[in-house]
Amino acid sequence: MRTLFFLLAPCALLASCSSSPQTSYCEATCDWAVSCHVDFRDADEDAMRSRCLEDTKAASNQCSKAENGELDAATAQLLPPCVNAVDDLAAEGDCGVFVGSLEERTLAAPPATCVAQGTDALPVLNAAQAATAETSGELCQRLAESFCRQTEECILADYGGELPEDLTNSLGTPYDRCIAELSSSFTATCSQSDVYAMSESITPNPTREAAFECLGGLTAGTCDGFMSVDTDPICTLAFVDAKTAQAFFTQVFDIVSSYASGS
Repeated sequence: MRTLFFLLAPCALLASCSSSPQTSYCEATCDWAVSCHVDFRDADEDAMRSRCLEDTKAASNQCSKAENGELDAATAQLLPPCVNAVDDLAAEGDCGVFVGSLEERTLAAPPATCVAQGTDALPVLNAAQAATAETSGELCQRLAESFCRQTEECILADYGGELPEDLTNSLGTPYDRCIAELSSSFTATCSQSDVYAMSESITPNPTREAAFECLGGLTAGTCDGFMSVDTDPICTLAFVDAKTAQAFFTQVFDIVSSYASGS
């Protein structure tokens, strides 16, 4: 008579073994993406995260399985190192993948430890990029707000950091006045035109990319540089055409001049 020995293999080696609910690659990637955007610009954090989770989970059914504790044990063991790697990137403020240059965004790749996601790893990252990307309307608003913020800083610098009370009473604060004037002449029309929409082809929207580059230079520049921004070819390309760009710059400079003259 033969004696049969049944070896109980470790659960990690059996695809049929179940796991406990885990933080998914989608959740970690969306948390990373959202943290980058809210540090970079004003945004509805909850709405952005919700949109990101919906789109990334559509790109990989592994995420819902992880969150529901339905991964096989072998895959479940490989997931935490991936999630930890993503969390580390978020903690380090490594945000080029989401808000960096065109090259950084285009060449984005998931952490090497995310092999558990297989062919879903890059699609999930790309879905997170698209879901959290600044919309055309949001970029219109940020362009106006950034120029108005810089306008106010330069005006205040001319007055030693504080406007005379009579000037504030007669003209209002530079930022509020600038936002109000640009709202009717630029922001509303810009938002309706979808000029900064993400390209649906592999060729990026050049106006959108120019706006990103212009804003990057604006925040790093000086007041002297700001007052010559109309000669910056990149900032000119950030508008639908040269005429629109010149009208925008002229209006901003007129606001600066009005506070200099007090009228």
